[in-house]
Amino acid sequence: MAVRIRRALSPRSAVARLRHPIARNAAVLYLQQAANYILPIITIPYLARVLGPHAWGVVVFAQGFSNWLSRLLEYGFNLSATREVAARRTETGEVADIVCGVLGAQALLVAGAGLASIVAALTVPSFQDRELYVVLAWLAAIAQGLNPLWFYQGFEDMRLPALLSVTARLIATGGVFVLVTSPEDGWIVLALQVVAGLAATGIAIGMIYRRVPARLPTLRAAWGAFVQGWRVFLLRGSITLYSTANVFLLGLFVPPNQIAFYGAAERITNACYDSLSPISQALFPHMSRLVRTDRKRAERVARNSLFMLGGVGLMASTAIFFLAPVVVRVLLGAKYVDAIPVLRIMSLIPLLAAVSNLLGVQWMVPLGLERQMNRAIVAAGLFNVMLVPLLAPRFGALGAATAVVCAELVVTLGMYVTLRRLRLDPFAPQRRDR
Repeated sequence: MAVRIRRALSPRSAVARLRHPIARNAAVLYLQQAANYILPIITIPYLARVLGPHAWGVVVFAQGFSNWLSRLLEYGFNLSATREVAARRTETGEVADIVCGVLGAQALLVAGAGLASIVAALTVPSFQDRELYVVLAWLAAIAQGLNPLWFYQGFEDMRLPALLSVTARLIATGGVFVLVTSPEDGWIVLALQVVAGLAATGIAIGMIYRRVPARLPTLRAAWGAFVQGWRVFLLRGSITLYSTANVFLLGLFVPPNQIAFYGAAERITNACYDSLSPISQALFPHMSRLVRTDRKRAERVARNSLFMLGGVGLMASTAIFFLAPVVVRVLLGAKYVDAIPVLRIMSLIPLLAAVSNLLGVQWMVPLGLERQMNRAIVAAGLFNVMLVPLLAPRFGALGAATAVVCAELVVTLGMYVTLRRLRLDPFAPQRRDR
């Protein structure tokens, strides 16, 4: 026992743990996440006060539309393509085929997103006479959706995309304080995101071809990527129905100031939940391999991750609920007091999302249970889409917040019940005793 303790505490053992791909990638991603967390917290108070609820609500609405488009462009490749690259990363030719197919598929999706943007510009009331916002939202979606994170995740080497992401955010954040000075400058917020994001994504894609041969995309390869990622796309699209879509849905029924109240609460809760993203991103390729090679060890990792992810989610949810009045007044100002009850309702999201991420992304996807997981997520997404039109016209941002929390609860319970029914629950006592 003493020998084991000395080994565990030795500097050599600590260095070995840090060299493990999960630990190394989690550390890099946490540096990125620190920037993703701190920089928006810095800009939110400034934009909330300089733009005001109405103008900031328009920006938040455009960003919500952009996020929805980016999910279309991602097509779930951050899961499906990551899994394929992780499984075949020693075969350079096969990885090159994966890259060719994914980029070809995304080129077609960019055109589809452009058509969707034209329809939105012509039909959505909040976009009337704001064509520039629509164009910038489309370009921002391209910058975010085409980011080849899936490639670097598959190789468990996240240093380059993390560095590029942090640099892009720093540039965009600095530009906000220099260039945005009045409510008429809302479009500049989007333009800064576009310029910095496109540069980072372009570099990341270009660096891929230092590892694999460059091949021109073909329709056959693109179709193969579509087929390979279809189930995950349905999963991601269904998640969008209750995660990023609510800002857009809310904008169809309420004025921009209500969008600002909901958007502010959503960004605060997302910032807390996003603190779990580095662990999730680093864990996924590892779990994908373990499920195929060592199921019992994969179950142990899943159980340990539940305590880690769930514990952090619980702490985040508790802190948001009790500190909501202070957070809103400090970050947003007196004009946003109506966001306090919205934030308290949404304080449950970090806990629910942490548990559902572990059950779904980290366990069901590696097991190939995308279809079963999709059923739970589609049910939650449709439930949310039905609730928002019922609640938003009467309760505004409070209604949308209630809808998204209910949807998160539905998807979490749905996935857990499915795993229990299939006898694949990694936390069940009978599995631990085997």
